[in-house]
Amino acid sequence: MKYILNGWSWTMPKEFKGNLHYEDLTEEEFYQEIEEGAVSCIGNPALARVLRVPYRPSYISLNADDKVIVVNICGGNLPYGCRRLPDDVELKFTKITFFNEEVSV
Repeated sequence: MKYILNGWSWTMPKEFKGNLHYEDLTEEEFYQEIEEGAVSCIGNPALARVLRVPYRPSYISLNADDKVIVVNICGGNLPYGCRRLPDDVELKFTKITFFNEEVSV
């Protein structure tokens, strides 16, 4: 499964042994990823409007091989009711994949 989030928590993976792979995405790569199928769990209504994805605050538990795309708001806040990104605010897109495998310590 692939999810779009506006936050990340270490409690999301069901299993705590494994590896995380993360990579930054461009805005174009972000939209390509969601076109290929992703469930919106965006809990910020203004961000959902800016991204043109459903507003759906959710708690998720990740399984092995699930992916999340975390959208971070950088440089300020989104005003209530905004429909486009203010000039002083940027978005950062990060894709995280959780691999449930044994890790040697």
